[in-house]
Amino acid sequence: MTKRGIAAIALVAGLTLPLAGFLSPAPVAPAWQYPDPSAPALGPARPPGDAIASGPDGQTPSAAAVAADPAADEADGDEGMDPSTVYLQPNDGRIQVYPDRPSVLPGQALRLHTSTTSSSYSIRVYREGTSAVQVFSHSGYRGRDYRAARTVDTVMHTVRANWPVSVSIPTRGWRPGVYTVYARDSSGRSSGTVFAVRSPSINPAGALFVLPVMDYQAYNGWGVGNFYSTKIRSYAVSFDRPYNSNGGLSLYPNYDRYTLRWLLRHGYPLAFTTDYDLAMHPPATAPKVLVIPQHTEYVTKSLFDWVDAHVNGAGDMNVAYFGANSFYWQVRLVPGPAGSARPYDIVCYKSTRDPIGAVDPSLMTVRWASPPVNRPEAALFGGEYSGVVDGGHIRHNEVVTAAMPAWARAGTGWRTGTQLTGLLLGEADRAQPVSGGVAISRGTAPYRVNGTTLTGTMTIRVSAAGGRVFDAGTFIFGGVLGNRYAVGVSYASFDRFARNVMGWLGLAAAR
Repeated sequence: MTKRGIAAIALVAGLTLPLAGFLSPAPVAPAWQYPDPSAPALGPARPPGDAIASGPDGQTPSAAAVAADPAADEADGDEGMDPSTVYLQPNDGRIQVYPDRPSVLPGQALRLHTSTTSSSYSIRVYREGTSAVQVFSHSGYRGRDYRAARTVDTVMHTVRANWPVSVSIPTRGWRPGVYTVYARDSSGRSSGTVFAVRSPSINPAGALFVLPVMDYQAYNGWGVGNFYSTKIRSYAVSFDRPYNSNGGLSLYPNYDRYTLRWLLRHGYPLAFTTDYDLAMHPPATAPKVLVIPQHTEYVTKSLFDWVDAHVNGAGDMNVAYFGANSFYWQVRLVPGPAGSARPYDIVCYKSTRDPIGAVDPSLMTVRWASPPVNRPEAALFGGEYSGVVDGGHIRHNEVVTAAMPAWARAGTGWRTGTQLTGLLLGEADRAQPVSGGVAISRGTAPYRVNGTTLTGTMTIRVSAAGGRVFDAGTFIFGGVLGNRYAVGVSYASFDRFARNVMGWLGLAAAR
């Protein structure tokens, strides 16, 4: 961040709304049923309200920079979600909620922003696990309607809810983990959100689970604009708004939840963080295994460098990558109007017209594999992105290759040619032998992306320094671990295969 950028941020900081005082809760009302996050009805979008006009880093992009969108060929904005997924929008008067920050440390207050047209609402908080454990419940919070506070930046198309903090919840005694919040208003409408209580330290002999909240924001269509919208594509997205999909839980319920449950069921020693926190403050200590669930597509240079240093440099960290399409776009984090008081905005132009190129081309927000960055994700994972598989909703088979090692097959009954029926779904990666990637299963039917015939693979890689990586190369690996998808082999054999992978990465299942 340049001095000029800091000065520019200071100029716009005064445009944010002041935080209101905490609302005093009324006496506790009778308990309500655990809500289904898919229950809320759809709310149509409405045009953005007031606007500000400022670019990131104090720079105002040219009209050409924001008009052209070379990423328009990407058609994966739904991330393989069920088309019936519920979306929330700003004009919806139901209770909506989002956290002040994507994570807190144990003991730090969880500050929630809420808005509803109803007179009151209730909040429940659950720690995610093999089953959800309630850690907080309170009813009778006074409802306030803050829908009119929303703004959109006319240059960067950044949408902000600008709701004040309405609820502050103590987290003393809460264990690190992934948490979900469910809110229900007095009109019977509900929604939720997701956040992490991050671990204060990392166990170098354990695993670190990464909640990919930067991806959740990249795909967040609340207020129309995100990195994929064909109506108003944003060039910077903000954490100052609810997640719109899955009733406010974003992409978390699709596959990330099932990966987490599987890890906890088998007793792996887990610490917790988010991709945002890793990007803002890369830790000095590396875990034995970094767990990336569905994918972490949008990453900063600081995060890419940190993984590269430990996998390819020191060789002291292995990666369990249980999805596809990670480390694909470079982004950078810049202060929004509230400065350091709020989470930074995520900037991604997806174009060499990014004005940061005049200052530091290595920070240009293009594909990691593209000029001028030229750092393909395969150099970390052994596999590279292979595209959206037939629109993201058609399953393809994979077969075990002769390259699958004996340790991976142990106890599974799998052999060369064993078919994994429908394992390839959503998006795919494919092994890159030039980067050390070894395809241990391969798609049997090719698919076409922009006229190019492609296929997907499961991939393993060992760096020259000894860092080991498993790349599932499909979106539904976590869903299979959660027994949500059948893949033509017994669940017991697939479960054993995944435990074999974790053992190869350095962690044995405790149960």
